[in-house]
Amino acid sequence: MAALSALTAALAPGQPPAPQQLSRAITTLNGVPVVAHRVLFAFRSAPSQAELAAIQALTAASDIEPVGGAGAYVLDSPAMDVGSLMAALADRPDVVNVEPDMVLKIDATPNDRLYPQQWGLQRMSAPSAWDTTIGSRAVVVAEIDTGVQYDHPDLAANIWSAPSAFTLNVGDSTFDCPAGDHGFEILVSYWPSDWACDPGDYENATQDTLDHGTAVAGVIGAVGNNGLDVAGVNWNVGIVPVKACWLEGKQENGEPAPSCDESDVINAIETVIQLKAHFGAQANVVAINMSFSGVNGNPANLEAEIARAQTYGIMVAAATGNECSSSADPPASFDLPNEVAVAASDQNDNVANWGNGQCSNGGGQTAAPGTAIYTTDAVSGVTGGFAGTSAATAFVTGAAALVYSACVLPPHALAEDLINSYDYAPSLQSVSDSRRLNLAYAVQRCTVGTPGTGQIYVSGSECQSCYNYPEVPSSGTIAVTVAFSKYYFYWNADGGETALDTANAIASDINSDPFAVVTASASGDAGSAVVNITSKAKGPETGDFGISVTNTDSCTPPYGGSCAPDPFSVSSDYSGGAS
Repeated sequence: MAALSALTAALAPGQPPAPQQLSRAITTLNGVPVVAHRVLFAFRSAPSQAELAAIQALTAASDIEPVGGAGAYVLDSPAMDVGSLMAALADRPDVVNVEPDMVLKIDATPNDRLYPQQWGLQRMSAPSAWDTTIGSRAVVVAEIDTGVQYDHPDLAANIWSAPSAFTLNVGDSTFDCPAGDHGFEILVSYWPSDWACDPGDYENATQDTLDHGTAVAGVIGAVGNNGLDVAGVNWNVGIVPVKACWLEGKQENGEPAPSCDESDVINAIETVIQLKAHFGAQANVVAINMSFSGVNGNPANLEAEIARAQTYGIMVAAATGNECSSSADPPASFDLPNEVAVAASDQNDNVANWGNGQCSNGGGQTAAPGTAIYTTDAVSGVTGGFAGTSAATAFVTGAAALVYSACVLPPHALAEDLINSYDYAPSLQSVSDSRRLNLAYAVQRCTVGTPGTGQIYVSGSECQSCYNYPEVPSSGTIAVTVAFSKYYFYWNADGGETALDTANAIASDINSDPFAVVTASASGDAGSAVVNITSKAKGPETGDFGISVTNTDSCTPPYGGSCAPDPFSVSSDYSGGAS
């Protein structure tokens, strides 16, 4: 009774409420995110202590506090869910405006001047991803390229800076770098004794002498919402420029083009590895951008160095190339778990074609925008003409940093998340297995639920084959939601596919795997079905299984919508089974 007296005394008219720490867990009510165990309501007139005590007793409330100045109250009750609280209060004649405490979404759109022209970010659903995270400067990416104009107004705040002086020994060379260093120059083939750490000399500094690396950096992480020109995938990030490419070597359209020697790139990767090992969290490099490619061959030493990066928690995004080949050039051609091979797409999700015999190579594990990209420029400040698999790769590297800022993932899981988070684009079948990166899905995959839970996405205006789910733990169950869009699935009472049909098909397929057992359930013909996946593994075993669901029913699109391909097939490979 003493506790009730304290509660009602705090809520007496004219008395300020005692500060309380209200609970906050998120649930859904009729599909809408709301705060769990909490409702808002108002009284028809100023409440008495007796009325407050009656409501406290009715709802087992732990807190009842006034909010705002229009007479509303917020009520928390750990013992009752939101629906029960609303029903209980709705029966009281002295109470009005009973409603859940809705979770309102921040619509994150930057105020950068040219953002409306940045079609790539919008195509990949970046604004929805930014509702969850806009990146973090504690998450660092390395860019092996032609250097970066690190004092560019739209980049400077996101360029990594050494917290103290340091020394690195790479190959036969030593970097003795001061505090405030921004990156490195590694050009053994040109100046064997002239490795630099941010000396500030335009000719051999980390500054971008070729106007390529600065454009890449802007895609990854031009400072967002600063009122200047453009926004990057990350509004906040740390970028380490590593200059290992120079204006010499191969020709494009009769003009000299930037090239990078394998030996320099190997040393550049090793420099990044050692930088992370030296500074730890102060140089937490999670990804390396490689917007360059070879022509033929199998550079085994470069492959070994990229594989070595995985042991240091580093993913690599690599460009497939711009020669219209059906396969990826190295290093994108390496089959490594910490690497993502990136093809390029255009505004209409077609294969990027830049004319003069240049278009995106195939062999990509995903695609990203690679035509008419607005980004930072070392000469003019900003450009709207950046193009190629270089641009596409920068989007994927930026996505790696953005996802990592929301979910700390090892490099193989980070790569898998990016590869499997996509919009279905049939025109990209030849270059990326019909996949184009979706930033919102990539962030959502790793943030939905708690460890051990996940979702399979089959909804969205373009996502027809996005079955995504996390590793199944060595014990326990994850609930996987299959959400259907009527614009791509059509089913009816006379034999059309139902949500439960599809859920059962998924369950049947996965049950053939030795490491998982599946049950399926669904309600209604539309909406969602739930598939429960339970690992049967008893130890650190790993197993592979795939999902394959085929819909051979005829499709009559409702409401002017479009149909999925007929037959409609969705598949996804899963590696893990136990962790």
